[in-house]
Amino acid sequence: MHSFFPQEHPSHTSYAVHNIAEEWPARMYGQYDFVHQRLALVGAGRTATPQKAVEYLTALVKPGGWIQLGELDVREQSSRGRAMNDAMSVIRAVFNAASGSDNFANHMADWLRSGGFKDVCEESFETQLGPRC
Repeated sequence: MHSFFPQEHPSHTSYAVHNIAEEWPARMYGQYDFVHQRLALVGAGRTATPQKAVEYLTALVKPGGWIQLGELDVREQSSRGRAMNDAMSVIRAVFNAASGSDNFANHMADWLRSGGFKDVCEESFETQLGPRC
């Protein structure tokens, strides 16, 4: 949404509205030193798989460039009690309904490696939710 974009930003920064489930314009291929996305792959829905959406994003990266993917990993039960476990169950159901998968976060590093990316690392961060936030 254009309304989310900051009014002022550095000249070397650009913003675009795009459907994550569609290929990016060819003129953008291999043009970016750094491509970042977060919490968007579930939005690929049934039009494209999360893996296909990642492939579309990797096409934007310059040789020698970087890509950073940030997604919610909903594999494990929360240690935060029953309410959080129930909430995670709902989130898993939403992910499955929207994209056909609730575990794509733990495959992204492999997708990047199979796409030719080197020096791929994966880090997990526990985000505080609810009253602990």
